[in-house]
Amino acid sequence: MDVEVLNQRHFAGSGEPQTPIGRLMVDLGISALWDLSPMIPDPHTPPDRRNRRWLQDYRDLGEWAVLYDFLTDTRRTFATHTLVVRDGFLRSKLFAQDPRNGYLFAQMWERIRQSLERHRATGRRIYVVGIAKRSRVLDRYRIAMLLEGVMMQPSPCYMRIPAELERRVYRWEEFAPGEEGGESQKFVAGALFLARFGSSPYDPIWAVDIWEEHVNRREVDEIFGFLLGDAQAGFPRPFYPLCLQQAHEQAHLAGLDVELLQDLILEGIQQPLRPEQRQVLEAFRILAGSGKERGYGAG
Repeated sequence: MDVEVLNQRHFAGSGEPQTPIGRLMVDLGISALWDLSPMIPDPHTPPDRRNRRWLQDYRDLGEWAVLYDFLTDTRRTFATHTLVVRDGFLRSKLFAQDPRNGYLFAQMWERIRQSLERHRATGRRIYVVGIAKRSRVLDRYRIAMLLEGVMMQPSPCYMRIPAELERRVYRWEEFAPGEEGGESQKFVAGALFLARFGSSPYDPIWAVDIWEEHVNRREVDEIFGFLLGDAQAGFPRPFYPLCLQQAHEQAHLAGLDVELLQDLILEGIQQPLRPEQRQVLEAFRILAGSGKERGYGAG
């Protein structure tokens, strides 16, 4: 897949953004995917020197863009206080640095803050959290917590993890909270909590990132109240937020994702082939595509 062609798909011929990623780029003042993230290769990067997992990084950028678009769409209204849950932490090193205005990740969250302030002015509070299935902090300290009786009371509970403990765990210190204005402020938007939504001391514990804006406003109790109600209705995984379980059921590779994956596989196969073999492979690509358009092979 040509990265430049992929970039063009996010904009109309007039340059107007057509996708969440396109709108995010326009709002951040950039016009190319490789300027949004250093993980996306620019068109001049030779194939053998490209980040091999750039498609996964592109998918992650798409998830951030959808979250951003949902929270900043000026046409969207909320009938009541709303909790928005991201599948994963509220931190990322995917975003590039803008030489003029600093790191794009921090700029994105500042625009989200401004948008949610407008909703707050209408009496609607929008909360943003991230929940991760795995946490290095929890993996490291789980046994110590058990031995010390931490979070062992027979009721749902939560606790905030001190930033110092996070910095001891993460390979990149900037991926953990640091001093005000420090390196971490460029990549981290959440404060880490551990939470158990079941009443048994042996129910699963989850890592929850709460947007720091909510922590500063002392809204943590209300947020965990929302999460508790959703998690206790969780099925089939008990005491895990139902909203995420439903999202997982609907998540699958389709459309553009499948096309990108197929193109990358064929591109990798073509490199060691002779010219005449590449022509055969290209013919296969065309025939496979035309079959889909006619409705064949859509299993």
